[in-house]
Parts: sequence; C-alpha cells; structure tokens
Amino acid sequence: METTLPTKNANYITVTQVLSRYADFSRIPEDVLNFASERGTFIHGACCAMAKGVPWMKPIPEDFQGYIDSFKRWKDLHVVKVILAEGRLYDHTYKYSGQLDLIVQMKTEGLVLVDLKTPVAFKKIWLWQIAAYENLARLTFPVRKGGTLQLSPDGAPAKMVWRGESPRDFSFFISALQIKRELEV
Repeated sequence: METTLPTKNANYITVTQVLSRYADFSRIPEDVLNFASERGTFIHGACCAMAKGVPWMKPIPEDFQGYIDSFKRWKDLHVVKVILAEGRLYDHTYKYSGQLDLIVQMKTEGLVLVDLKTPVAFKKIWLWQIAAYENLARLTFPVRKGGTLQLSPDGAPAKMVWRGESPRDFSFFISALQIKRELEV
C-alpha cells in the first residue's frame, strides 16, 4: 500500500504533549524515570528497525535483550507485513499529531495499529493514546483496530491488549486536547 503521509505543521500539538499532564510520575525517583525513558527509547528504536528490516547497529544491553526477543517472537508469529514503522501522522481537523510505532498486517486480525510498551502494568491512559493514534491512522490507512503490545523483559511472549470499541476513549482525548489548548492561551 503506497500512501503520502500528511505534512508537518508546527502549530499541531502531539498526543504525548496532550496526555503528559495525566501521567503522574511525582512519586518515582528521577533516576528511575530517566532509565525507563532511555530503555523505552532504545527498545522502540531497535524494534522499529527490526520491523523495517533495517539492521540495529547499537549494542543491545543485556537487560534490554528480553524485550527485543519478545518483540521478534511476536512479529515472527503474527505479522504478515509491516506497513508503517515509526511514522508521524497529522489530523488537520483537530490539529494534533502522533508518532505511531507500527501499522501491520497481521495473520488473523487484518490491518492494525500497534503501540509498543515496556512497562509491565497496563495504564488506563493508554486507551486515550491508542484512540488518538487510531484516529490518525484511519485518516490514511484502513486500520481495523489498535492496541498495545506489552513486551516482556525476560523474552516471554508479548501481550497484545486491544483497545476495544468504546468511543469514550477518543472523546476523552479530544477533551484533554481542548483543555491543553485552553490552558496555553
């Protein structure tokens, strides 16, 4: 499937900027947060490179290898074709953008949006995030559904959690987007 992705607009708010105010990390020590951020960035990069079929040239730290193995195992078992990996999409109606991890053709689910996650515990805010990403994806691709792929730190099978059909998740995201814009005025 060939497509032209919408162009960048500096006035657009990102999904991450919108939802960051709803993620409370105040009780987590700064060094722990920094490590989690570095781990997530590294693993996303390595997994998206693998999805694109591009070699990952950085050495993989031993404590990150399980996540990479978990992703590879999931990809090999379930993915027919990678349509998009680490692509930024734009919604010109609501004026927001998001960096999507993956849009893939799965063997049993069809064309889907997949957001990679390294935390073990599911977070409710992810539902708003996935709803926002699904909206972005559907502006360009015929995506059926979206979900989070929770990668295992020990290389065990990754856990796919589909968002479901609730329209409330996108409504909550749009409300959060409107609040963010109102507070910035």
